[in-house]
Amino acid sequence: MKIYKNISTLYTFKGFAKKMGRNPVDQDFRPIKKAAMIVGKNGLIEWVGKEESLLAQVQKKGGLLGARVIDLEGLNVFPSFTESHTHLVFAGNRKKEFDLKIKGATYQQIAKMGGGISSTVRETKKASFEELLASSRLRIKRFKEQGVGLVEVKSGYGGDFKTEKKILEVAFSLKGIDVKPTYLALHAIPKKVEKEEYVNRVINIDLPKMKKKFPKLSRADLFIERGYFSKQDLKRFKAQAENLNLDLCAHVDQLSGLSGAITAAHLGALSVEHAVFLKPQEIRSLAKTETVINLLPGADFYLKTKYPEARKLIDAGCRVSIATDFNPGSSPTQDLSFIGVLARREMKMSLAEVWCAYTLNASLALGVKNKGSLQKGYKASFFTTKAKAEDFFYEVGNHPVEKLYS
Repeated sequence: MKIYKNISTLYTFKGFAKKMGRNPVDQDFRPIKKAAMIVGKNGLIEWVGKEESLLAQVQKKGGLLGARVIDLEGLNVFPSFTESHTHLVFAGNRKKEFDLKIKGATYQQIAKMGGGISSTVRETKKASFEELLASSRLRIKRFKEQGVGLVEVKSGYGGDFKTEKKILEVAFSLKGIDVKPTYLALHAIPKKVEKEEYVNRVINIDLPKMKKKFPKLSRADLFIERGYFSKQDLKRFKAQAENLNLDLCAHVDQLSGLSGAITAAHLGALSVEHAVFLKPQEIRSLAKTETVINLLPGADFYLKTKYPEARKLIDAGCRVSIATDFNPGSSPTQDLSFIGVLARREMKMSLAEVWCAYTLNASLALGVKNKGSLQKGYKASFFTTKAKAEDFFYEVGNHPVEKLYS
């Protein structure tokens, strides 16, 4: 048992959890002044409350024998962040493409020139497991320093089973914070391969092989877009994923409106990613589902496209999360403060909505139901800080995190 005491203000986010992440407001922070927390051997919270009530709670549990008491030195405590969409394992960079984008080249035009995803696939294939692991450890460290306690790590830069397996081996080898690997099985069509042949191979052969190789793998993803994969591919992909007990998420409606988000949601996807081009009726329909709408404004900033209509999504009752979409091409940033500022400035999200999106809802997007709030039964994943809630997502590059406990 661990006992955390001498907490100036503990932000429980209990209100966000009570409403399951819908329509967050400032009152949902549910702060406790002069707080303490008791955590069991399993890492789950057993009690949170005023420190003046701590002694009585400890006595109920048999006293301090065997307990570790941790003084948090009058700092504030927040639930840790969840980074719910990254392409963290890759080699090389796409710096040359940045200038092309500035000159007006589109995502699709760069891909036709041999750039884009194909460029990163080439570099990642050439890199060794050790090289990928070393660079990925540094990236995990950067997230951890910002208070991230859970990060999703996608494959997708392989182009063949061998390289995809290498990427997932790296993801499963990462330590320091909780990692949720995702098999991004259909990301781009390899050159000199017929699309239908590739889709059949991935769905019928590669998905089962990957699940057998990594029994703990729990998520599968694909990219629905013109020139990539279709809603028909999504339906076939979902059927196989379900057979293999893999949760579904999908990159949808990022560059054009193909109704991918609503199709994926009706198929039971845990989350849909990007969701930039949505019709009003699709937003209303998405609000009636349990699917989390995972918005990635960093990609919209770098691609210079429109931002998702977060305001309409939240007002309709959708559960909205946000993430960096960290990758070498369309969102080369790991800065949570930048993403939060974009969410507030460009997507008109309130401070409470951003906090909920980057904690509770981001965890729900990954199928993790006991993170993002500090209350009984939830995992004790939190960070300490001198800052208050309003000090976050205001100044880009400011990460006032003292220490992560996760």
